[in-house]
This record gives sequence, C-alpha cells and structure tokens, in this order.
Amino acid sequence: MDELRIYYNAWETYDQDIRKRGWLVPSIIAETLYSFQPRFEQFLDIGAGTGLLGEQLRKAGVEIRSLSGIDVAEKALARAEKKKIYSSLLQMDAEKLAFRDEIFDGIGTSALFGLVGKQAFIEALRVTKLGGIAAITIGATSQPYTQKNYLD
Repeated sequence: MDELRIYYNAWETYDQDIRKRGWLVPSIIAETLYSFQPRFEQFLDIGAGTGLLGEQLRKAGVEIRSLSGIDVAEKALARAEKKKIYSSLLQMDAEKLAFRDEIFDGIGTSALFGLVGKQAFIEALRVTKLGGIAAITIGATSQPYTQKNYLD
C-alpha cells in the first residue's frame, strides 16, 4: 500500500491528466448506478482519491444522504475535500476497512481492484448490506503491480 500511497500523493495533476486520457469509468459507474438505484442512504467510495467518482455521482443525479470516501493517499483525499462532495473522507487501507459489517447500501470503486489484493474485494462485500449494490471495476493489467494482484 505504501507504493500506491506515494505514487498517488505525488500525482498533483491527476484530475487533469486522467480527463485528457478520456477516463470515463467514474461517469459510467455513476450513470449505471443511477439506472439501478438513484438513491442511497450510505454509500462508500473505495479508493476515492481526488473524488472523481463522487463528482460523477452528483452529476448523474444520484442522491446520497451520506457519501463516504476512503483512500490510502492523504494528499489525494485533501484534493477531494476541496470539492465539498463527501460527507466524510478517511485515509484507510481498502484491505482493512474500519467499518462494521453491512453498513453501506451502496459501494463503488473506479478501477481500484487490480491495484490492490483480493482482501479488498472481500472487505468491500463485507461492509455492503445484504441487497446493497456494489459497482466494481477492475484496473488494466498493463502495470506490473496490477499483474501481481491479478495472479493473487
């Protein structure tokens, strides 16, 4: 996790760079969630980073009473905080979520899986309520650290 934290903390132009690349995953997740369930009581953005998914959830019209975001990169979370979208942002390891079981009626992650090990997936499902919605995407396999996690 330290490698990811250092990498994403140092990437100060993340939002601009990712948009230039045509990264559409956050908007696809948000639009898909809206089509299935436009309202959530408690939603968790796992790997929230700079808050791109939160922005797109709002833009798509998804109503969320309490939007929480977690990430290992504290500087990315500071950038997300400036957007004033999230109810709470916490520095946290996706493989060790500090939430009780079945607390969120929705979770989302924009290509985090693949960057982290399978324990993060287990944790994501653990904190999702029975009958909740999990919008999960998997990162590209082109990066060496991603390939390792796919093999796990």
